[in-house]
Amino acid sequence: IFDPNLYYNITGAFNRNGGDFQAEDVYVGYKFDNGVDLRWGQFKAPFTREETVSSTRQLAVERSNLNSVFTLQRVQGVQLAYDAEQFRFKGMFSDGSELFPSNGSANSDFNDDPSDFALTGRVEFLASGDWNQFDQFTSWRGANNALMVGAALHWQDASREQGRPNNE
Repeated sequence: IFDPNLYYNITGAFNRNGGDFQAEDVYVGYKFDNGVDLRWGQFKAPFTREETVSSTRQLAVERSNLNSVFTLQRVQGVQLAYDAEQFRFKGMFSDGSELFPSNGSANSDFNDDPSDFALTGRVEFLASGDWNQFDQFTSWRGANNALMVGAALHWQDASREQGRPNNE
C-alpha cells in the first residue's frame, strides 16, 4: 500500500525550564532510487557537521562552543540531498534562523522569522573509509582509518529584520 521509499519522523522533547512539550523534528521525505532524497518539514539545517551528528552519538555532554555560535539549529523548509559512493550534497531552502548565536526557527510560523528566506548547502567528500564511520564521534581500537572533508555555506535575506524595505 505504502511506498517503502517514503519516510517520516516526529520527535519531541520537554523544555528544561517549565516542562512544556515542543516538537523538534517533524518531516516527511522520499528517497529516490538514484541517491536523491527530498525532505520537507522542520529539522536541523545541514550547516555545521557537529550539529548534524545525533546527540546520542557524541563524546561530550554538550556540543562545542564553536558549534553553539555557528549552528542554525532547527528550521522549516525543503531539502534536496544527493548521496554517492564518495560524495554527498545537501541543499536547503528554509525560513532561516536567528544568527550568532542561533535560536533556530523551530515551532514558528514560516513567515514570522528573522529572515524572509534562506539557502543552506553542505558538501562532503569521502577520501577513505565508509560513510557509516562518521555517524558518531568515536572510533574503536582496530577500526579502519577514515577521512572526510566537508564545507557548508548559508545565506539568508534578513531585510525585514534589518529595517530595510521588502522587495515586494
